[in-house]
Amino acid sequence: MESRGENEQVTHIRDPIYDEIHLSELELNVLDTPEVQRLRQINQLGAVTRVYPSATHTRFNHSLGVMHLAGLMANKVNLSDEEITEARIAGLLHDTGHGPFSHTSEEVMSEDIFKHDSRSCEIAKRVCEDLPVDENNVVDYISGEKEPSIVAGTIDADRLDYLVRDSLFTSVAHGQIDVNSIIRFSDNINGKLGFDEKAIPSINDMLSARLRMKRVVYRYDTVRHLTSLIRRAMEEFVEENTVEDMIEHDDYTMHSKLIDTHNKFYKMLIDRDLSYERFNYNLSDISKQQMKNVSEINNTDIRERIAERINKDEESVLISSPYIPENVIGKTTIMKDDTVTTLSECSDFPNYINREAWGTTSFQVYINNPAREDRNAILEELAQI
Repeated sequence: MESRGENEQVTHIRDPIYDEIHLSELELNVLDTPEVQRLRQINQLGAVTRVYPSATHTRFNHSLGVMHLAGLMANKVNLSDEEITEARIAGLLHDTGHGPFSHTSEEVMSEDIFKHDSRSCEIAKRVCEDLPVDENNVVDYISGEKEPSIVAGTIDADRLDYLVRDSLFTSVAHGQIDVNSIIRFSDNINGKLGFDEKAIPSINDMLSARLRMKRVVYRYDTVRHLTSLIRRAMEEFVEENTVEDMIEHDDYTMHSKLIDTHNKFYKMLIDRDLSYERFNYNLSDISKQQMKNVSEINNTDIRERIAERINKDEESVLISSPYIPENVIGKTTIMKDDTVTTLSECSDFPNYINREAWGTTSFQVYINNPAREDRNAILEELAQI
């Protein structure tokens, strides 16, 4: 599938998934901005690369892929040439707001203005200000406010690319999905991105792939432990500096800063020191509501409460908050027998995946030299949250 005329393409970039990604002169100019080039220095998966050594792909690679798929989807749902260009540029800029180590740095930020989506919108508006595009439309594609939501929706170019790209670079086959079929059966339904019922098997496969990738890649126990070390190191950086200082860094410059300051937790990451003992709490230990409560409380506050409960200094405690599943994809618009409905009304599979996701949700605590009674003491503290 092509989304642009040959006369508009001035160059192409080789890609291991899509073979060639074509760019217009306008897109090439955006690609060459410092804001996009910075993404070459931000690894797509943070600590995952220390468990899956081949996962060295970057936010730059991913953004090119999102641009490519956004163009295909925009073309398939019959957007205008101007809208296709805006959607593609939005795909290219959608991750420019990421701080070092991708989502891990975002977890350190408490204010929404520092979240990567908000910062990406701010950066996109600045980059597009002098370009022959409507910068507001580009921003709205990134935020998901502009329909059809092909860059930031329930099933979008971002999600499709990261699943297949992360699967390829981790060499974990679980993430492979039929991207072509999902795009082929996409449609503009009452102004929103929807799908013909023929896409349901491929969408269900995508849901299954996403859950498996969470289990064995994104939320794998060792990845969570290593991520907690990065998070703790960057929390200390912010304590000594500011959030604004942190988010301006990329992986390389933040690495240098943390090495230069002899940060204990970052040294543990570099040495792959997993000596803190892991305590895992799932739904057999605490309820769904308690799990939700824990996920909504500031990481530092929970760590302080647990450290006080077990009579440890705060440096002896690390935590990994639970992932709370949401069945948002079940609301995806589906056209079945000339009737507009939702995925959940056509298939019980989204509900099944949601139940399975809850079954693997857990809160993890890592303790340096724990006492025998610490597990139950922590459980009692969680019950009070």
